[in-house]
Amino acid sequence: MFKRINRHGKPRYTACYEDLKGKIASAETFSSKKETDRAWQRAEAESARAGTSTSSEAGRPSRRTSRRSG
Repeated sequence: MFKRINRHGKPRYTACYEDLKGKIASAETFSSKKETDRAWQRAEAESARAGTSTSSEAGRPSRRTSRRSG
């Protein structure tokens, strides 16, 4: 999960994952950590059912990354 501050001073959180090729990709961006966690979990579950990852737009991560921002 990556955190950034938008131009209005509010935090935005991006759900990230490492795809099957080892590249870091983003699933979606949200205004809360809770929504962000749900997004990568949904995408990870979908990936497990599908067994493959084709693109970052598909939102199908192979596993959750350990990179976090405080």
